Amino acid sequence: MPLAEVAANYARAAAANPDGIRLLIWEAMGDTGPGDGGSGDAGSDPAGSDPADAEETSTLRTEWMGQFVEDIRARQRTGEMPPGVDPRVLGLMMFAAAAAPVAFAPVAAAMGIEKSQTADWYADQLTLLVRALSP
Repeated sequence: MPLAEVAANYARAAAANPDGIRLLIWEAMGDTGPGDGGSGDAGSDPAGSDPADAEETSTLRTEWMGQFVEDIRARQRTGEMPPGVDPRVLGLMMFAAAAAPVAFAPVAAAMGIEKSQTADWYADQLTLLVRALSP
């Protein structure tokens, strides 16, 4: 599957499961629950996860993102993606762009991107953007 379609699928998944994106943002802010050094307390972890679950989730995410980066690296070797850009940066950019309508909903609205515009519309726009990166 072309990388542009992979990015579009990430965008559709983010739209279908906005809570997953919101939880990632919450985690990135350091507020993952009790005992993490963030401001969370026993009632602040909506997932109700224990530390072992959080560790497993982190491990799975690291493996998944590592595979994604390796896939981008392989695509650079075949000429699908530009060779001079770090594949980690390309991967993060695509993942962030896919999550943007959820993560930055007020900014999207201020730019005139309405909630009524479908996830498919946004995914199509992201597809065009990723395709434009091809050398």
